[in-house]
Amino acid sequence: MDTELTTLIVRPRGWQRLQRWPGMVILGIGIWSLFFADPWAVAFIALGLWGTSEMWRGIRVTGDTLHMQGRIVRRTLPLAQVRQVGIAPSRSLWVQPEEGPTLLLHMAETRTDRPGSLADAVDRLRELAAGAGADLEPALEEPTSPPRPTTRFFGW
Repeated sequence: MDTELTTLIVRPRGWQRLQRWPGMVILGIGIWSLFFADPWAVAFIALGLWGTSEMWRGIRVTGDTLHMQGRIVRRTLPLAQVRQVGIAPSRSLWVQPEEGPTLLLHMAETRTDRPGSLADAVDRLRELAAGAGADLEPALEEPTSPPRPTTRFFGW
């Protein structure tokens, strides 16, 4: 597989992506407030960074690797190590690797590489993992809570 080819891109919900523009304004106000030693500057900067982080949150598959970018932490997982992929009742994607906690990806709900639902993204991710040699469990028919333990705040 070509390692430069991105085959799947999933982003946060539409209403979440709207946070980036007010976040940039609030971040600018916070930085401006630093020049005047305003005690609220740190709060404005933190709130602004929270909003602007919507610019980089999401998941993508490049080659045989799943790249997951949260607000602060970035994780990668070889597709061959994926055991199960599902949708939580909260409409969030989750990935269970062979080892370690289940990755609950709150930052993934809308496919941007092609029109389609989150279920289409799950099917495509399973297809790519199977193509990379993953030993997948049978596909889930309906939204299911992710197996425990899960990453609690990674995808927010």
